[in-house]
Amino acid sequence: MKSFFHVQDIGDLKLALEEARQVKANPYAWKHLGENKTIMLVFFNSSLRTRLSSQKAALNLGMSPIVLNIGQDSWQLETELGVIMDSTKSEHLREAIPVMASYCDIIGVRSFAGLTDREFDYQETILQQFVQYAGKPVISLESATVHPCQAFADLITIDEYKETKRPKVVLTTAAVYWGFNSDLRLR
Repeated sequence: MKSFFHVQDIGDLKLALEEARQVKANPYAWKHLGENKTIMLVFFNSSLRTRLSSQKAALNLGMSPIVLNIGQDSWQLETELGVIMDSTKSEHLREAIPVMASYCDIIGVRSFAGLTDREFDYQETILQQFVQYAGKPVISLESATVHPCQAFADLITIDEYKETKRPKVVLTTAAVYWGFNSDLRLR
């Protein structure tokens, strides 16, 4: 898997749900998967649950997590392409990404919508730059349009508690401003 932006990127959902049940039953049984691996968790926006759960998951899988809060633990980064860098941002994202990638095996990125330009937000330029310049697998830890880890967690919960084979489920999101839909679609 080159990237994880949507639940569909997982592939066989039935197999993924079975593996999730196994991981929940014995969280440390899969430590060998991440042994001698490092995940970099890059946050352009503040986080509590996503940050903590991502770090814990990495540790459970035997990985060493590096957390980088852009603008707090590092310089502010210019994220837009083609702009003149004459402000407080001392480095461009496309130049910083290869540096970040050189210290890890996989990268998780959290970058919210700017909520000023819907079309720009939907282009997911920050995530796309990581895919283009990292040369490593990239996980969306939440972006302008998707939150695949949350969507998969929702799917796991639905699967665990369903009483019928194909339950009717309604999911809503707090991102009402843009009219986003959840990336989890049950049919």
